[in-house]
Amino acid sequence: MNFQDLHHNKSADFAKNYWTPENASTEYIRPDLNDANANSRVSSWWLEEASFLRLKDIQLGYTLPPNVSQYLRLSKARVYVSAINLFTLTQYSGTDPEAPINSGGFDSGAYPLPRSFTMGIQVDF
Repeated sequence: MNFQDLHHNKSADFAKNYWTPENASTEYIRPDLNDANANSRVSSWWLEEASFLRLKDIQLGYTLPPNVSQYLRLSKARVYVSAINLFTLTQYSGTDPEAPINSGGFDSGAYPLPRSFTMGIQVDF
């Protein structure tokens, strides 16, 4: 959650389970447009487990055997595929467990890491 007020997006789980007198859940705070309870103040309520496992960068390549390279009149030839930010395994509810935090201690405004794939041919003549 970016801030506790109603001007920002909330998860579907928050919409179903926020605190009301009929639903005295402690899972989510009570939505308060004016922040009368100062719910956005820094506190341990905002802390959550952020451990993760991430495959950040991987490249798989194959160098053609010398006899194939020579047949193609090349000194050396290699084909490869690579991926950046292939996956992240985490139970963290934010966009990125490594996101920088702002002065209030929140990771607000952080964008998820883009995933990219590259294919290429490296040729030496």
